[in-house]
Amino acid sequence: MGQGTRDGKGNRHNGRKGGEKGWRTLAFRPCSLQVIVGRRCWKRCGQSAFRRWICGASQVGQEHVRLDADDPTAIAAELQQTGLHPCALSLYTRDPQRLQMGVEFAAKLKAPMVVNGTVGRDWDELATFLRPALDAAAQTGVRLAIENHTDTLLDASDRMAEFCRRFPADLVGIAFAPPHAWVVGERPNELVHRFADRLLLVYLWDVAPQNRGLAWWRKHWHEFPEAQFPGKGSLDFVALADALQVTGCQAQRVICLHGTEPWGIEQLQAHLRETLTFLRDCGLA
Repeated sequence: MGQGTRDGKGNRHNGRKGGEKGWRTLAFRPCSLQVIVGRRCWKRCGQSAFRRWICGASQVGQEHVRLDADDPTAIAAELQQTGLHPCALSLYTRDPQRLQMGVEFAAKLKAPMVVNGTVGRDWDELATFLRPALDAAAQTGVRLAIENHTDTLLDASDRMAEFCRRFPADLVGIAFAPPHAWVVGERPNELVHRFADRLLLVYLWDVAPQNRGLAWWRKHWHEFPEAQFPGKGSLDFVALADALQVTGCQAQRVICLHGTEPWGIEQLQAHLRETLTFLRDCGLA
């Protein structure tokens, strides 16, 4: 399970770091905060806060899970022993057959959804890409959550509406990343009100104050990790929390950010504790 993966510096490891059993086996790639950061970090930050985590990592240009090499049943058993329950499997593949495999992997992992991006230049191409995975979703009950990523078919609210019109709610919904809405001039809380019944997952991810608009975002979205922790940037999380509560949106809430791969566990612990306090104060945790 995850043997021989590589860390952020390209070095091989076997899932152990600093004398403790890490959770790199759930990431299969260098970790960021979409990934479980280790039992020790989990215990020190508070067990209840880590009950449900997304499995996957944020490594640009790579699939987030080794579908061919890792045993989802063994992963599910290990999670159960620790009291954790995966809320999603983060994949981000451009191969339709591998997305189908991801849905089947998630079913064995007992994760309710697979998160992916859009593929294609138009709706017909996206439909072709999603078709094998949608067939698997219909058979397994695992749903697809497609991110509203900048410069894709879901990069604006009108296109999100068209996506919802074209694809069935029982099989597919939206993985909502508020920063991708914010950088194109839309209010994330307003999109929650509009699409509450189609949001399957919400990334709790802030926009660095250094942001200077869409052109800046396209180049630097993965930089300034400290400022991406909720409460450290430009997003209004109180308004987001209010929208989620008022609409009764049942989307999973997942802390997400990029650029933490070089960080040590103590640094992650400190930032997670502060972030969880902020999210609890906002009503998001």
